Amino acid sequence: MKKSIGILWVLTVILSFAAANALLTFYMVDNFEDGTFSKWYVFDNIKASAVDNPAKQDKDSIGDSCGDKSLKIAGAADNWYVGGIGTILDVDAVEYSRFSIDVYGTESLGKLKIELFEKKSEQSTEEAKWIAEVPVLGEGFSRFSIPFSSFRLDRNNQALFHSKKGGKISKIQLICVASSEKGSVGLTIDNLIFTY
Repeated sequence: MKKSIGILWVLTVILSFAAANALLTFYMVDNFEDGTFSKWYVFDNIKASAVDNPAKQDKDSIGDSCGDKSLKIAGAADNWYVGGIGTILDVDAVEYSRFSIDVYGTESLGKLKIELFEKKSEQSTEEAKWIAEVPVLGEGFSRFSIPFSSFRLDRNNQALFHSKKGGKISKIQLICVASSEKGSVGLTIDNLIFTY
C-alpha cells in the first residue's frame, strides 16, 4: 500500500511538472509594454503609435491581461486595402501550434489578415506565406487564438500550415482591410503570442 502511494505521489509530481511546463510554452512576439514598436516596420497607408490602454469600466479579463500599453494602427483604404505592419522573427514552428492576438476595435470595422512567413531551412531563401483572417469587432478587446491548422498557403489555399514538420517562422505581417472600398480602419493590438 505504501509503495502504491509512493508511486502515485511520484507520478503526480511528474505530471504536475509537465503540465506547468506546457502552460509556460509560449513565445511573446510583442506586448508593447515598453511603449515602443521599434522592431516593427510599417507600410502603405498605416499610421502606428504605442498608446495607453483605455480605462476599463467593467470587469474585463481580456482587458486586464493587456497591461498598460498596446499598439494603435489606423489608416484609410484604397480599394479595401489599407496597409500593415511586420517584424522579422526566427521562431521554430515545431515548438508551437497556434497564434494568439488581442484586438481592440472601434467603429471602423474590417478585418486583419495575419501572414506568417516560413523559411524551409537555414540555407533556403525561399519562404512560404501562410494566411489567416480575423474580424475587427466593435469597441473592447477581443482575443483570437488561431490554430496553425487554420492558416492556408497563399499560393493555392489548400495546404495547411505544417508546424510539426519543421521550418522557421521568419516573419509576421498584419494586413488591415477596411469594411468598405473607401473606408478606414482603426484598431489596437496587444499580446501577440505563439503558444502550444
